[in-house]
Amino acid sequence: DALPPMTKKRKWTLIVFGIVFLLLIVGLIDWKAITGWNGFREFSDLLNRTFPFLTTIAPIGSWGMIEAGMLFFIGSVIIGAINWQGCGHFIGTWVKGCGDFVPVAFILAVGKGLAITLTYSGLNNVIASGLGSAIKVAGALGSMFMIFIVISILTIFIPSSSGLSSAMMPMIGKAVGSVGAGTISLSGSVTTFAAAMGWMNIITPAGMLLPFLEVSKMDLGDYFKASWKQLGILLVVGLALLSIGTVMPASLF
Repeated sequence: DALPPMTKKRKWTLIVFGIVFLLLIVGLIDWKAITGWNGFREFSDLLNRTFPFLTTIAPIGSWGMIEAGMLFFIGSVIIGAINWQGCGHFIGTWVKGCGDFVPVAFILAVGKGLAITLTYSGLNNVIASGLGSAIKVAGALGSMFMIFIVISILTIFIPSSSGLSSAMMPMIGKAVGSVGAGTISLSGSVTTFAAAMGWMNIITPAGMLLPFLEVSKMDLGDYFKASWKQLGILLVVGLALLSIGTVMPASLF
């Protein structure tokens, strides 16, 4: 299908969208810790002194979810005003867009709730102890494969990287750290976690695969028929690279 014409409204929509993401990046990154420059924080202090009613705004560079949510809300209102088609249309579109985030928020809440439950019940210590014993017996290479398999299975139930990492990484880190030398390193366990999640996100329908396929107008079956060879190659190459990185001595780096 032919692309729609780039009208003035669409141009301004893209401009506002780009500005929102630029402000998001600037606001979330702690620039002082990276560059030592404190200009953004000083600018925020100047705004708060000049406009006292904005004193609740966190300094630029230390934003969190609340500031990011408010930024997107303001951006959506501006884009809605640019493409105004009535109050009912705007509210309906806005609520429908918010609905797309409900599953993500639910998954994050489940992951965080699982992490809190494991911590306060003491089960995290039991699991970490069991993982530590298994890692010690399996060795570096065996523990890498074990972590990869465990994370791959859990990704089916918790497809969010943030939710799964908040639930599992503290226990994996504690288990790996308690074993000591001769096994997989902490950085290796994080890399294995990321590789397992990345692999599962391109094959499991529970993640973002189905929305991407819907945008591409492709069925799930056709996707696997067309890409199973590439997916297999990615798995083999990924495990090979993880194995090489696991057995290589840290002194080389």
